Amino acid sequence: MGDVCQNLEEFEISCTITKNGRGEESLDKTNGMGDLQKNVGNKVIVWYAEKGEINLTEGILRRVDDFRSIVIDYSIFPFIGPTIAIKMVTGVNREVIYYNPIIPLDCYLNDDAVHQMRVKTFGEEIAQMILNG
Repeated sequence: MGDVCQNLEEFEISCTITKNGRGEESLDKTNGMGDLQKNVGNKVIVWYAEKGEINLTEGILRRVDDFRSIVIDYSIFPFIGPTIAIKMVTGVNREVIYYNPIIPLDCYLNDDAVHQMRVKTFGEEIAQMILNG
């Protein structure tokens, strides 16, 4: 686990520098969904926080339910849920497809905290849309 976290930290630093050239964390609230949609059918790596650890899953991106979840092979990963949240999705060559810098490692969130994290990540309008189903 230590190696994965260290690699993730190093990888995140290089990603933020690559994404905006200033080394600042940034998140495009809508473009990440389009980038994910373009990669349906491709092999990807999902970096996700679950129960206080960062985990990796590699597989074929089968489906993107914008702002809600993605399907890798036959497993569903919510963008932001009570015990799991996607930190980053990369291609197999580690190019960043989706990145959320505010996802905490200790992903234990009650319903209100999940909603607030969605607001911070995607904005009020999209968070409300997800809440309303």
